[in-house]
Amino acid sequence: MKRAEPINIRNIGTLATAGKWRHSLVRGHSLRLRENTRLGRVDDGSSLMDFEPEEINRKISIRPLSLILSGNKYSFHVIDTPGYANFIAEAKASMRVVDGAIIVVSGNSSVKVQTETVWGYANDFQVPRVLYVS
Repeated sequence: MKRAEPINIRNIGTLATAGKWRHSLVRGHSLRLRENTRLGRVDDGSSLMDFEPEEINRKISIRPLSLILSGNKYSFHVIDTPGYANFIAEAKASMRVVDGAIIVVSGNSSVKVQTETVWGYANDFQVPRVLYVS
């Protein structure tokens, strides 16, 4: 893998309420770009990003994790943040280092409180964002 020049590195945060396909979005792009060879699942403990014993036991993300997705010229450091309210401070802390955010919502349900909270954090830190409806 060729390393991108520092000027071509982008830090992107993914934020969502728990269970809204945030992991699947990141894992799918990672697989498509051949950065990994498996999808894995949070529910069965084989997730690419949740590998700490406590995360596997709880079947949730507890801390942000960075995954690098590389293209021809650019390198994207995707910071996947926890979605549960107990760990919302991790999402807020991640806002300090991201160049942009992808906020994932479900098309099958209403917008949740955590989604509104992270949207507000993005406003506070003036982080550009896109809304991804899964």
